[in-house]
Amino acid sequence: YISPKFTIEQSKLGGYGGFSSAAGFADGELIIRLPRECCVTPEDALYDPSCGEIFQQAKQKRVPSWAMLIISGFIAKEYLLSNRMKNKTAIKHSPYLQSIPWVQGELGQDHVIFWSQEKVDMLLGESLAYNDALIVRKTVDSAIRLLKDVIRPIVEDADDEEIEGAVKGAFVVCLSRSFAEEVESDDGTTLEVENAMLPLLDVLQHSNNPNTRLESYDDFILLRARGDISAGEELFHCYQEERDDVIPKHKFFTRYGFIPGVRIPVVELLESKSTLFF
Repeated sequence: YISPKFTIEQSKLGGYGGFSSAAGFADGELIIRLPRECCVTPEDALYDPSCGEIFQQAKQKRVPSWAMLIISGFIAKEYLLSNRMKNKTAIKHSPYLQSIPWVQGELGQDHVIFWSQEKVDMLLGESLAYNDALIVRKTVDSAIRLLKDVIRPIVEDADDEEIEGAVKGAFVVCLSRSFAEEVESDDGTTLEVENAMLPLLDVLQHSNNPNTRLESYDDFILLRARGDISAGEELFHCYQEERDDVIPKHKFFTRYGFIPGVRIPVVELLESKSTLFF
């Protein structure tokens, strides 16, 4: 279900966002009901017939960043396959994967994962974000080496450069768009955080004071208004709480590719030695 009052328009924060149309939303009003069947979840990756067994081993062995790795590896593989098939419906999530940006600059997307090492050293060297950027890039480089061996036998005509580009794009997509959800561990003893891709809901821009809320159920996810929302007002979701003791602002860029509430291009902030980074 998608409310007829919901629309997608260009956001003042860059790219696109969700908005209320000519009629607003009342507090608690249902905006979107998204079946879990439409989402990209860890189960999609873990039980995929072509690579699920390998992803299960990565989870069991607690490979570093395994939760992000299996989702990113899965959608990178699906994206590469969907690019090659005339019948796009053969890939379950193809319409969704084809609708999101995969390369630097598309819809204003940027991330240190896309940067060359020379650019990282030049712009981030001596900044608060430098070491974190190196960690993120090292994690993705390790994932690329692992996932090349997973993807190459499945997408046989893809060369190393294409696989590397798909994996980098997949990590940026997951870092900037995925939703975190607490679930019970396999043995039911602890809570673990799993990331899932939620089509349509991920068009919402981030705010530390969101005007929407999510409700999770076994079969679907609901997006409701948090308070009254006026006609034409942009809808926001809080992807990650903005607190320096949780994640400092400079880490928002190295992790998620943006800085909350800042519209100045990050490169300009770095060149001017902004106190957000230095």
